[in-house]
Formats: sequence, structure tokens, C-alpha cells
Amino acid sequence: MKLQAFYIILEEDTKLYRQIQQQVSDTIKDLPNKYLYLGGYGAYLWNEIERTYQPGIESSNSLKENFPEIDTIIRDDKEITPSETYNIISLGCGTGNDDIAILNVIKNNKNKESINYFTIDLSIGLLKQGTEKIEKEINNLNITKVKKICGLCVDIEHLNRVKDRIKSENKNFFHLLGLTIANNKERDFLISIYNVMKNGDYLLLGVDFSGRSKRALKESVNAYTTGKQAASINKFLCSPLAFAVDFQQENYKNKTAKLQEKNMEYFKNIKVLHKVEYQNSYSAVPDAKSLVRYHVYSDGITRICDYSHKYSPSGFKKFLENLENERNICFDIVPNGNLQYFKYTENRKTSSQYLVLLRKNNKSIEENKENDEIKIDKPNDKIKI
Repeated sequence: MKLQAFYIILEEDTKLYRQIQQQVSDTIKDLPNKYLYLGGYGAYLWNEIERTYQPGIESSNSLKENFPEIDTIIRDDKEITPSETYNIISLGCGTGNDDIAILNVIKNNKNKESINYFTIDLSIGLLKQGTEKIEKEINNLNITKVKKICGLCVDIEHLNRVKDRIKSENKNFFHLLGLTIANNKERDFLISIYNVMKNGDYLLLGVDFSGRSKRALKESVNAYTTGKQAASINKFLCSPLAFAVDFQQENYKNKTAKLQEKNMEYFKNIKVLHKVEYQNSYSAVPDAKSLVRYHVYSDGITRICDYSHKYSPSGFKKFLENLENERNICFDIVPNGNLQYFKYTENRKTSSQYLVLLRKNNKSIEENKENDEIKIDKPNDKIKI
């Protein structure tokens, strides 16, 4: 009997639309990259870009090369209480390509645990696309150890909404791969993930370690401005506004509760300006907020692209140390504290796309027994209409 996925939708288009409208309705507003994939337009463009986007290809190759060893490390961890069921939680599953590589390793290992597979994405379009691909692969490969596939449409920064479904006595493996780390506020999503992890759970992150590299900056600028995919990439960077326009036209037509029409008109004239062109400067701050910046002028919107999602190894390690010192978020870097252990090399060139394996630390549990959940700073929930 074929396995069939089921879905739980916790994000409503109306709420997402209002968040976008609010955040770009004033002169200068920030909009998180996580909104890029909303609606059919954003998902379609990402499908076109992903096929030939070099950082994504290198990240995928690194996973194929390194995951057999990562899987062995997780399964051989003697400190984790053995369980008959193993939960895999794919955070920001997108098109599901990275999960296919993981499934091919799972099929060939000799462990007898049952597996529950959870896929999570803010974009309902990509969630269904990725989950259906995973479902098809599991059935085609006859991976009988997978007993359940559940797709959850929820913001990674608010995993507390699905905490009861994920947090259990089972062994849990979370992964946030590809370029997904660039789409969220690093501090907020790590706290969110931490709150649904139990002691000894693992988190695998895909991280770009090309920060402060002039060569990497030049390659990024070329890809966004003159590369073969420049036009598609720049349209993709503005896709949240297309989602907002489509939603407004479909749901607010002939209704009394219309949003300000002049703001919606801005959405139809978007120009992309890259930060190196905008102010001739570059910042690679390890814990910088990865945001899409829109400047609203009389003739439309200008989107500022700042490339702030790139890190240096030392900067990223400092970021993790600050989380521990300031918020008591404690992770062990596996193996042996080496951030650059899981790397990928092709034609004698080492990729800047690394896999970082983190393990929730024992002492964090002991020190937080009285307050099990660490709080995230609450955003301003007021919606301007």
C-alpha cells in the first residue's frame, strides 16, 4: 500500500498579505526574504532559478557527499536514548531536492527504526511540491521504514505552533539546507528551532562561508546583474509584491475595506538596485538580519540587495557563542567543534557551501528546567489599513 502525505495549514494568505502590505507601505520598510516564495509566481521563479543556481548546486552536491557520514554520527550517538521511531524534520523543504538525497542514504542504511517525515515551509505551493516529490520517492524506492509524511505550512520562526506534533520521545533530526538560512532572522529561527528540540537532538545547517571574500562578492553581483539568470533572480526578489498585488486584486475588489490604492500602485513599478551600486559598501555581519529592503519613491519601489547572508567561519562561531552567552542557547558543533568539517571540493576547488552539524547541549536542558521555552522578541502585530 502506497504511503500518502497529509497536510496541516497554519498560515493564511490574508495574514501574510497584510504583513507584506504593512511592511512596505511607508517610505522605507524591511521585508524578510522568507516571503519571496509566496504565491504561484514566487514558487515558479524559484523553480526556474534553482536548476542552474551555482551556490544551490554546490550545497546539494555537498549533502550527497557528506550525508552518509552525518547519518552515521547521528545514529551512533550513544548519549541518545534509543527509540523505535526516528523523526526527520525538513525545515524550509522547498522543492524537496535535498530530501531526495537524504532518502537515498536512509534506504541503504541497515537501521530498523521507523521514520516519521515532517516537511515545513511557509509557501504552501513549495510545501506541496516538495512533499509530493518526497512521497513519490519514498514509494518508488519502497522505503518501508517511513511510516508517515506530514506537511506543515508554518513559519520556521514560529515552530511553537507545531511543537506538540514534533516534540516527542523519538529521536529527532532537523535540517535547514540549501540557501534557506538566508531567508530568516538567524537569531529568531535558531531560538524557534531550539524550543522544539529535546536534549541530544541534531540540527544540520547549510551555511555559506564566503563572507568577506571579494571574489564571492563579485560572483554574487555578477549573478544578480549580468548573469544568465539575472532577470529571473531580480523578478524573484520582488515576488512578494507580486503576491500582494494578486491577492489584493482577487480579494479586495469591490469591497469597502480596501487598502490604500496608492500603495498598491507602487507595487507595479519595481526597480532593483544592488547595495554595491547604492552605497559602494559591503557588510558580512554573521548575525545580520537577512532582509529584503524596499525604498518607496514617488515613481515606484526600489529594492536594495545587500548580500548579507554570507558569513565567515569565525563570525558564525562567534554568533553561536553570543547565543549561548546572551540567551542560553547551547549547541555542540559536531564533530569536535569543527565548523568546516563537512565541505565539498570539486576540481581542486573547495566550495564555500558548508554543512554545519549542531547538537542540542545537555547543560542547556539542566539550566532551563524551570523555564523550558526561551522567548523570542515579539514583533509589532499591528496592521495598517
